Amino acid sequence: MKIAISGKGGVGKTTIMALLAGELKKQGQKVLVIDADPSPHMAETLGIRDAKKVKPIAEMGALLAERAGKSQGSPFYNLNPEVNDLLRDFMLEQDGIRLMILGAVQTAEGGCACPENHVLRK
Repeated sequence: MKIAISGKGGVGKTTIMALLAGELKKQGQKVLVIDADPSPHMAETLGIRDAKKVKPIAEMGALLAERAGKSQGSPFYNLNPEVNDLLRDFMLEQDGIRLMILGAVQTAEGGCACPENHVLRK
């Protein structure tokens, strides 16, 4: 099951997702929360210790472009990139809830986050 929550800033998306993740975990579900907000606060909301240890996916542009099959100047992406090992490299787990953070483009004219979002969907 995949659940996505979106909406205007300040409406409670993070709070709702944290509560939902906790309830699904109580019901015995495996839970992976992906914080795709450019201003991520899910780790703190979930009470995850050492939240700074999470590597935002967006900070690994070269790796993700390679995984997505994106070559210089090409508009095409690999439809089925290998991403299973990324869970190990970009995830924290605490109390049965796993967390990944997308992060955001940090510089002006930094380009789009297309490779990051493509790999994230997979």
